[in-house]
Amino acid sequence: MATTSSIQERQEVPLTFLGSPVSCSAYWAPILSPCFLDELRCIESDLRGANILPPPASVLRFLQTNRVKGVILGKDPYSTPGKATGRAFEVGGLRSWRDCPNDSILEILKALHRSLRGRTEKAEKAEILEDPEFVILPPDGLFEHWENEGILLLNTALTCVPQQAGAHLVLWAPIINRIIRFLRAQAEPPVWFLWGLEAQAYEVMLDPKQIISREVHPNPQGKQSEKSFGTTASCFVSGLFDWYGINANALPITDHPTPTNP
Repeated sequence: MATTSSIQERQEVPLTFLGSPVSCSAYWAPILSPCFLDELRCIESDLRGANILPPPASVLRFLQTNRVKGVILGKDPYSTPGKATGRAFEVGGLRSWRDCPNDSILEILKALHRSLRGRTEKAEKAEILEDPEFVILPPDGLFEHWENEGILLLNTALTCVPQQAGAHLVLWAPIINRIIRFLRAQAEPPVWFLWGLEAQAYEVMLDPKQIISREVHPNPQGKQSEKSFGTTASCFVSGLFDWYGINANALPITDHPTPTNP
């Protein structure tokens, strides 16, 4: 086990990834063992000079989180330039649900609406946008709110190649294994939401009692697209987290500002 002095020594050495500085909170400092850093440098060597998503400064964004009470585990970052942020499922630059693309994030919105309204079927986007009883933060605030709630938005690969989803799943597996072991060893280990086959492949490493939800991946064009994401009651189970941002002064979706062209 790392001592306090060894953790402090590691924090004094600036952490970088592909030349970009990386911030690390006190929560994650103990994971920065020599073995972890060696594996990270091997990945860095493989990726040097490559065109990757998200930008290097956002790849290790998980290290900035201050606590982890729950983990949503997905597949890999969006492979369309400009969309990946370092948080799984968050879409960069998306300010309004009205501009929500037909992608994973739209299926998440539909599932959130279904869960809140207690429906058996998911509504379509147009109906959701006109529901005055659907209180939720806008997309550029919701995922940060989830993070503040203690939800880690993690993928099974932290990078991908533009337009080549899944290209780095094997490359990141050693680091994902270490992240899972680190979280599993906490005095209060987090609960897990496993979204998709790639996430569920790590189920063998987890305590079954800590697994809240196993869902198909929300990507409507994914491997399990014939199944519907968010139809189980445990997808956004109430009581564990404020999924909608009600405690952060969320407004009804009908009261959200209309997006304007920049």
